Amino acid sequence: MNCYKILLLCLLPLTGFGQSDKDFVSLNSADTQICPESGNILLMMDFQIVEGYHIQADEVLNDNFIPTELELLSLEDLAICELAYSEAKTIFLDENEPLLVFNKQFTITAIFLPPFAESESYCLEAVLSYQTCDGQKCFFPRELYLEIPMEIKV
Repeated sequence: MNCYKILLLCLLPLTGFGQSDKDFVSLNSADTQICPESGNILLMMDFQIVEGYHIQADEVLNDNFIPTELELLSLEDLAICELAYSEAKTIFLDENEPLLVFNKQFTITAIFLPPFAESESYCLEAVLSYQTCDGQKCFFPRELYLEIPMEIKV
């Protein structure tokens, strides 16, 4: 019976078991700028991906993969215009199946309409949903909860 336990412990790392709660993505920085032409607020969020992994891009070419998506939970009195994602990299599982992915790092820019107040502080709450893969397998989807302080001076 002990041989089976030892065999099971040796095989668990190969299954991805134990990776189910690992965050493969982290928020590196979040910078706020005012666009001089429109007055819109740009929130640029730079994300880092753990070395050796990639995540699916915001657009997928195969319905079996889950796209990366940022959901803004609390906008307070900010009105969102657009979410813009970095350009994805194309990789191939085999010579016939391209995938659009982010690896190493990527940026999501949230564009907001100018607020009515002249100077405001906000705490933007958001969830980044993503699916991580390596060269051999994909992991269960993950969610990264974010609280991003924003200081807006118009």
